[in-house]
Amino acid sequence: MEGNFKNSDRMLMDLLTYCMNKAASSFSSFTKQNITVDIKSVFESSKVSDDVRLSKQGAELILISTEIKGGIEGQAFLLLSDKEAKSITDPILKKDSYKDPTAHQIMVEAFLSELDNIVTAAAITELSNILRMECYGHIPVYFKGSREDVQDKIHGMIKNENFEFKVKIKFISDKDKIGPDFIWYLSPSFMSYFQKFVSAEMSENELKKLMH
Repeated sequence: MEGNFKNSDRMLMDLLTYCMNKAASSFSSFTKQNITVDIKSVFESSKVSDDVRLSKQGAELILISTEIKGGIEGQAFLLLSDKEAKSITDPILKKDSYKDPTAHQIMVEAFLSELDNIVTAAAITELSNILRMECYGHIPVYFKGSREDVQDKIHGMIKNENFEFKVKIKFISDKDKIGPDFIWYLSPSFMSYFQKFVSAEMSENELKKLMH
């Protein structure tokens, strides 16, 4: 038992990396691009601050948020620059195929929202199955604005919540060098479920079996 707790940090990172790799696989399937997780970017913190500072640059950023409900509550954010969004959507939603620019923009927003829905669901499903609990993502919400506006938007969504755990990764594409951020804020129940998982004498080898 004691050995399992000593290895729990590594098991936690293995679990998160596995779930985010599943999200990247769904990202690839939906966009027809080779998307992977920048392993160096996998970040988890048990100290969540209301101070939201984004490193992503761009005149305008696109934020797609999904509320996580069920056994674990939280917020998931897919964050892209305008350039990254175009790199993803232009090969599929060719602008010259639409006579009305407004119609094209509506399709872009719908496509990116569905991308977020699929990517978030992929990670949540794996997390739910392994930790043996139920949770799901609500309807994605699309927002576009300056970096300051996006930071304010995220801050407004997390400031009054009891989030104690943060996960942040970066998706990367070998073709277009894009790097959308995927950020999760989770309630204390996440660590409660994980500790139950560990205290059930789940070994690292058993975890690896569940993840294959």
